[in-house]
Amino acid sequence: MQDLEFAQRIIETADEYHFTAEEQWRLAIELEPTDEASLFEFKRIVRAALLFYARAYLILDMVETDEDQSLEDILEIIAESREDIRDFFQSNNVFESLDEEGSAEFSRIFSVAEAVRSILLENSNHLATTLHSRFLQKG
Repeated sequence: MQDLEFAQRIIETADEYHFTAEEQWRLAIELEPTDEASLFEFKRIVRAALLFYARAYLILDMVETDEDQSLEDILEIIAESREDIRDFFQSNNVFESLDEEGSAEFSRIFSVAEAVRSILLENSNHLATTLHSRFLQKG
């Protein structure tokens, strides 16, 4: 019973991260960067959204994170555990495209961020649906 309660807390925490990520993502897509300052704001909000999507993914994967870890740190943890995701990040220059101080254009930032978001959501959904069975296998 304790394992199922723990699994439920994981789902609830992941949901909180997901709701925060969705709110940040909504704010980002409402922006239409027209100058350097608004592009920086767009990138800042996109990075915040991806950080929360990644935290949701990791908690569902039962990997602890530290609140002080950056987006890059969190994505690196995911990439280390999943070869397919690591390959995607490398082949699409994800870290360079999403770099806070980088010079990527709006369309590049958005397309890379949307792809990362999709990967995280798809894999988070899988982890959420298998969470209870993974707990049962452990016990």
